[in-house]
Amino acid sequence: MIEILRGFEQQYAELEARLANPDIMKDMTSYRTLMQERSHIEPLIEALNTLKSLASQIADAEQMLNDEDDPELLAMTKEELTGLRAQYASIEEKSKVLLIPPDPMEGKNIIMEIRAGTGGEEAALFAANLYRMYAHFAESKRWKIEIMSMNETGIGGFKEIIFS
Repeated sequence: MIEILRGFEQQYAELEARLANPDIMKDMTSYRTLMQERSHIEPLIEALNTLKSLASQIADAEQMLNDEDDPELLAMTKEELTGLRAQYASIEEKSKVLLIPPDPMEGKNIIMEIRAGTGGEEAALFAANLYRMYAHFAESKRWKIEIMSMNETGIGGFKEIIFS
């Protein structure tokens, strides 16, 4: 995993150098793009540094196991080594998740249309239930819903509803 993350080290250094250039502030579009790239790579670099540190600590603890004769100190070192290995595995798993590229559609708005179609009042009630389901989901994600157009029936259903 460390080898994979090391590939991002050079890319991060190049981004830092480009961002340090005062001329980049003249082109805000490029600056924003570079900052987005940097914000995606930065957690990977932090994970790499943590993994390097943990690998060094694990190597030191293993060396201590080989060199030490005191049974009490050996027991403490084994316990520490177990904890360090667990931390290393945890950071490694988090790093794998960080390596997944971000969804390009994330953060984009949508317009959704729900039409009752064939089925009369039953279909209109189903369309209303469907809208409420999407509205509750959006509310749970703290998204804003704005109704753009709505055609209600007399019993609380929707022939058509358009929202974003």
